[in-house]
Amino acid sequence: MAASVLLIDDDVDVLRAIGNYFERFGYEVTRELSGEAGLATFDRIRPEVVILDLALPGMDGMEVLEHLRLRDASVV
Repeated sequence: MAASVLLIDDDVDVLRAIGNYFERFGYEVTRELSGEAGLATFDRIRPEVVILDLALPGMDGMEVLEHLRLRDASVV
Protein backbone atom coordinates (compact mmCIF):
# COMPACT_ATOMS: atom_id res chain seq x y z
CA MET A 1 0.00 0.00 0.00
CA ALA A 2 1.33 3.44 -0.94
CA ALA A 3 2.13 5.97 1.76
CA SER A 4 -0.53 8.67 1.97
CA VAL A 5 -0.06 12.43 1.84
CA LEU A 6 -2.70 14.98 2.82
CA LEU A 7 -2.29 18.41 1.23
CA ILE A 8 -4.20 21.34 2.74
CA ASP A 9 -4.05 24.60 0.80
CA ASP A 10 -6.60 27.11 -0.48
CA ASP A 11 -4.76 27.49 -3.80
CA VAL A 12 -5.82 24.82 -6.31
CA ASP A 13 -2.69 25.39 -8.40
CA VAL A 14 -0.47 24.64 -5.40
CA LEU A 15 -2.53 21.54 -4.60
CA ARG A 16 -2.22 20.35 -8.19
CA ALA A 17 1.54 20.97 -8.46
CA ILE A 18 2.54 19.44 -5.13
CA GLY A 19 0.05 16.62 -5.46
CA ASN A 20 1.22 15.69 -8.94
CA TYR A 21 4.83 15.67 -7.72
CA PHE A 22 4.11 13.19 -4.94
CA GLU A 23 1.90 11.04 -7.16
CA ARG A 24 4.79 10.62 -9.61
CA PHE A 25 6.70 8.90 -6.81
CA GLY A 26 3.82 6.57 -5.96
CA TYR A 27 2.25 8.37 -3.01
CA GLU A 28 -1.51 8.36 -2.53
CA VAL A 29 -2.43 12.06 -2.38
CA THR A 30 -5.58 13.62 -0.93
CA ARG A 31 -6.16 17.35 -1.40
CA GLU A 32 -8.31 19.68 0.72
CA LEU A 33 -9.03 23.40 0.27
CA SER A 34 -9.68 24.35 3.91
CA GLY A 35 -8.44 23.59 7.38
CA GLU A 36 -11.82 22.25 8.47
CA ALA A 37 -12.01 19.86 5.52
CA GLY A 38 -8.39 18.86 6.09
CA LEU A 39 -9.09 17.91 9.71
CA ALA A 40 -12.10 15.81 8.71
CA THR A 41 -10.01 14.04 6.08
CA PHE A 42 -7.15 13.52 8.54
CA ASP A 43 -9.56 11.76 10.91
CA ARG A 44 -10.82 9.57 8.08
CA ILE A 45 -7.56 8.53 6.35
CA ARG A 46 -4.80 9.06 8.97
CA PRO A 47 -2.11 10.00 6.42
CA GLU A 48 1.59 9.46 7.01
CA VAL A 49 2.38 13.04 5.90
CA VAL A 50 0.45 16.31 6.05
CA ILE A 51 1.61 19.34 4.05
CA LEU A 52 -0.18 22.42 5.30
CA ASP A 53 -0.45 26.04 4.17
CA LEU A 54 -0.06 28.33 7.18
CA ALA A 55 -2.00 31.21 5.58
CA LEU A 56 -5.37 29.49 5.13
CA PRO A 57 -8.53 31.62 5.31
CA GLY A 58 -10.81 30.90 8.26
CA MET A 59 -8.99 28.35 10.38
CA ASP A 60 -5.33 29.17 9.66
CA GLY A 61 -2.57 26.63 9.37
CA MET A 62 -1.27 27.07 12.92
CA GLU A 63 -4.75 26.42 14.29
CA VAL A 64 -5.06 23.32 12.10
CA LEU A 65 -1.68 22.14 13.39
CA GLU A 66 -2.85 22.53 17.00
CA HIS A 67 -5.91 20.38 16.23
CA LEU A 68 -3.75 17.77 14.49
CA ARG A 69 -1.48 17.55 17.55
CA LEU A 70 -4.51 16.95 19.78
CA ARG A 71 -5.61 14.11 17.50
CA ASP A 72 -2.20 12.47 17.16
CA ALA A 73 0.73 12.99 19.51
CA SER A 74 3.21 12.00 16.78
CA VAL A 75 2.42 15.14 14.75
CA VAL A 76 5.47 17.39 14.70
